[in-house]
Amino acid sequence: MNRHRLTLFFVALLAALVTGCGHDDSGSASPSAGPSGSTSGGPSYPSGVLTDPASTASIRGIYPSTPGDGNCCWMGPDVRFRTYSDADARSVRLQIYIPEFKPWSTAPGEVDTIDAGGKTLGKKVLKTGLQTVVLPIAKTALSASGEAAVHLRLTDAHVPKDFGLNADPRNISAMLVSVTTI
Repeated sequence: MNRHRLTLFFVALLAALVTGCGHDDSGSASPSAGPSGSTSGGPSYPSGVLTDPASTASIRGIYPSTPGDGNCCWMGPDVRFRTYSDADARSVRLQIYIPEFKPWSTAPGEVDTIDAGGKTLGKKVLKTGLQTVVLPIAKTALSASGEAAVHLRLTDAHVPKDFGLNADPRNISAMLVSVTTI
């Protein structure tokens, strides 16, 4: 798919999400969510985000999509979740989409990975459109059960309602499409 068609696809997807994406105002997940990336009738999270009952309690700042919206989700400025990981993983690979219209296009900001003590481990400047971002994770974030705890901070977020886009009161920064560790 060429860049122009991909951009049109994501703009259409974004319009549908901004107007129809279900959300939990707390930014936390429902404990009834099913396997990673999809659920049976419940909210849907990006591919790679663990949504088993034990993991959903730790999801913060990801707004799940409603059934039928697809595999995509808005993030707030402070994001926490768990993902599958090999014991030797040192980085997290994120597919992120930043809308190509205002107010997001004027200052896409950056995304940082944060360790358990609040220290910034790595940061990347974001641009508009679909992008792959690789950031380091702390070895202490890896568990013996094959999971990694991920904490992201995004520096630019907007409330669609404040810009007259719709009635959405959430403070949203970007769409998280997928997550893997490497």
